[in-house]
Amino acid sequence: SVQQGTVLTLLVVALITKRMWLWALPLLPGIYLSGSRGAWFALAVGLLGFRIRHVALFVIAAFVSITYAVMSTGNSDLQRVLIWRTAWDSLTPFGWGPGVFFSILVPPHGHGTWFYPETAHNDALQLLFEYGAGAALVFVLFGFVLRRTSEREWPLVLAFVTAGCYSMPLYMPVVSFLIFVTVGNAIRRYALSRGHCDSRGYYVLSWDAGNGEASRRFIPVASYYSTEG
Repeated sequence: SVQQGTVLTLLVVALITKRMWLWALPLLPGIYLSGSRGAWFALAVGLLGFRIRHVALFVIAAFVSITYAVMSTGNSDLQRVLIWRTAWDSLTPFGWGPGVFFSILVPPHGHGTWFYPETAHNDALQLLFEYGAGAALVFVLFGFVLRRTSEREWPLVLAFVTAGCYSMPLYMPVVSFLIFVTVGNAIRRYALSRGHCDSRGYYVLSWDAGNGEASRRFIPVASYYSTEG
């Protein structure tokens, strides 16, 4: 149910970033049927990102979601906090390796039995637990795109990292594929606009085949994006 809600939430936000409103509406009942509170919260934050394009929105969303889990008395929320505490106490400089968290056994809260959480239910903790300092690359990539609030798909990235504060969207194949395509596309656009320049300003490098050889042709960035829509 958590995966269903998260996948549909990210798809709804992705469709809305492309102004495909009618395609997004039929997915809303699926989010409701998933019964996932986190999915609705991530959707609300993602939609709010269309109006408030500021990194502070993620900071507030992360604080609210984590504080709610810590202050809640529900069994699922208490278990999530126990998982976070276990992952935090087990961090090492270079991590334990991919997939190791699947075998972690978490003690019960009060009366109960030990259980296998399978994931840390927090993408940042999961990455740090598995890769340690090696997780810095992922943090840098997402931090870079999260700062580029002018990107059309920024609300999608915002909804993803919000869900990652209390869930595991990075470890859901459909969601991971969707978000890494988005992140890669944002970095590509930045590289195209900043990577090539001459005395007249910034330019995009294009290649045309002519007489069996590749010849260079420089196109102004403004012209390039006007043709791309």
